Amino acid sequence: MANWFVDTIIPTLLASFIMFAVGYFYRNNVAEVISKQRRAFLQIMPFTIGRDSKITITYGCVAPEGSSDAFLLQQGDFSAIIKAREIINNVFAISKQEFITSIDLSAQLLNYENILSISGPKWNAVTAKIMGELGCPVEFVSGKQMVKVTNKTTQKSVEYETKKKAGELATECYGIILSGSIDRPGHVKQNVLICAGRTTLSTYSTVSYLNYLRCSKKEVSKLMKKGIKGDDKWCLLIRAKREQHTDENKNVPLHDTDIVFDIVQVFHQDDFLNPYTITYNKNIK
Repeated sequence: MANWFVDTIIPTLLASFIMFAVGYFYRNNVAEVISKQRRAFLQIMPFTIGRDSKITITYGCVAPEGSSDAFLLQQGDFSAIIKAREIINNVFAISKQEFITSIDLSAQLLNYENILSISGPKWNAVTAKIMGELGCPVEFVSGKQMVKVTNKTTQKSVEYETKKKAGELATECYGIILSGSIDRPGHVKQNVLICAGRTTLSTYSTVSYLNYLRCSKKEVSKLMKKGIKGDDKWCLLIRAKREQHTDENKNVPLHDTDIVFDIVQVFHQDDFLNPYTITYNKNIK
């Protein structure tokens, strides 16, 4: 009997105590920290989150050339989509998520409540339309390797050029994270978030920074102190840099360790322009 007690009861009690201690530590340390980070992140996000709420993630594709019917995804944009999925998993259940190409979504845009649009307006019609409807103060200049920022008060513009050699990935580029809501017909509010870059480098970097915000309550607090709020329109102009590789005409996959990005400018609701329409000639490289 004594041996049974020592061999069975004591190990069971010890295992139960260890499981309780681990659970207590996780609940009061790890889980609480994650919960605080998630709540902070949601404070600057535009999305409506409820039992019946869903989110649509849309993305741009490079149009086919000639007679081909194959649409392409650039490497950085593909990686951005994968990373965006990780971010959204912390906000919406997988069953509440759907992926639709911008070509398909643009034709029925009014039917969606929450939208995350990835990639720049040249290949993503949804990004182009929403940027115009919100009056985004940052413009991706058609036919030029630059973005232009327009001051609402003075109407003066500042241009930021992309550094890129022909046939290679950019070494310095600019992108935006744009957040806001649009009142649609029928008193429906559409909540939108855009991560878009002038090139695949800056598109990937904007999503990487959004992921950094998801994981850093401190970084979110910095933005909130600058006036960023989830129920207002806001925009971040982000500069992305990557190391120049010595092998000419050779591109390598993008990795977070190879990229440095920083916020060039923060735009609040009062900085936004009047709604406008963006048109792009996709034949211009």
